[in-house]
Amino acid sequence: MGCNVWGVCDDGASNQDVDEISSYSQSFKPISIPKLNLLVWLGIRKHMKTIEVVAAVIMDAEKALCVQRGESKLDYISKKWEFPGGKIEAGENHEEALIREIYEELQLTIEVGPRVTTVDHIYPDFRLIMHAYTCHVTGKEQGKLTLTEHLDFQWMELDDVAFRSLDWAGADVPIVDALIHSIRAL
Repeated sequence: MGCNVWGVCDDGASNQDVDEISSYSQSFKPISIPKLNLLVWLGIRKHMKTIEVVAAVIMDAEKALCVQRGESKLDYISKKWEFPGGKIEAGENHEEALIREIYEELQLTIEVGPRVTTVDHIYPDFRLIMHAYTCHVTGKEQGKLTLTEHLDFQWMELDDVAFRSLDWAGADVPIVDALIHSIRAL
């Protein structure tokens, strides 16, 4: 039994010190946090460095483009798989940032489609808010990309077990889940 973040409890669980409380991250995935750590977690979330980024789920027919990050001193993102994108610069909207970032990272011209999801993820050193959008390559370079920041890329079918099995960066996992859920709903 437990309580949610609004203090609604099942069967008097609010009187038990060892109960867990359910909380919601901005990616709308339930997480479980021990009671004593909840206030610490919420406090850290408010006070840590926050970075807002955009990510492109670039689709070609039934396949999505997945890219592997370069090596980093931060082991939790080093060589992990992700959807390409990056920081939103001052004065840019999400679409402008995505178009710029994808051209810088992959030398591709894209058209930005609907939002897939927004993820609010806490890494050990920073908080990441990531807005993911479905995109399509539109330029003459369609099918040809140049990796300027990443180690590798793969075009993967969303219903392929290997897609889910990639070693994804933590903030990208809710995007993978949303994509898998959307194809199962069809």
